[in-house]
Amino acid sequence: MTVALILAGVVNNASAGDTTALDQYIASYSKTFTALGLGEDLELSYQKQINHYLQSKNLPEQTRFFADLKKQRAALEHSPALAHASDCQTLQLKQIDFEIELHQDKLRLIKQYQALGKQAVLSDQGLAKSSMGKAWYGLLRKAWLTTDSKPEDLMAMGESELNRALERYRQLQAHMGYAGRDAEFSAYLAGPAFQYEEGTTPQADYESRQAIVDQHLGKLFLPNAIQPPQIKPSTLAAAMLVDGYY
Repeated sequence: MTVALILAGVVNNASAGDTTALDQYIASYSKTFTALGLGEDLELSYQKQINHYLQSKNLPEQTRFFADLKKQRAALEHSPALAHASDCQTLQLKQIDFEIELHQDKLRLIKQYQALGKQAVLSDQGLAKSSMGKAWYGLLRKAWLTTDSKPEDLMAMGESELNRALERYRQLQAHMGYAGRDAEFSAYLAGPAFQYEEGTTPQADYESRQAIVDQHLGKLFLPNAIQPPQIKPSTLAAAMLVDGYY
């Protein structure tokens, strides 16, 4: 592959004190990464994202790219130029290392999943009911978080945040005079005081407030061509249980 030849030359031409080799390696990686269509945003739906992986038309090219990239990265590790890398270059190299590992894991999973043939199942009832669900979960977790956090660590963080939110909820409940009266407080929150009146919507409420902001924006900022934000109901119910306006 062309990129392999480019990277080989980059590594061989490295010299002490000269980080040009690193810049060329990073630039070559970025160009090919984009050309292979690997820089797209992740889908919120695990089904859509996994199907996107499975339907990629250039899987052989991806396999060669990351295999070659890993070899060149290993050679670069012994280059004198690495000792003179800037903080920015060091960070970019760490990102590339992460992407190499992530995408090679992805390619292995795709191959294993495809080998299942007609027995492969991608359930809309969750990854737990899908073929290789645990492995797919691990990959998507790593892709979304850009780190290989352990599920138990994420669970502990979630429980900590939930406890923090519940503590704040209890404080507000007591402050509003409903301490120890959970059912009554729940009924109060579901009452008309917290509902939009007939004929009004969250969108109309937001837009009226946004108009006030726009009216006074020039008093605080220089003239600009920034367009006002658009707000509309969420359409992500199938992928994420939301009922808000964004």
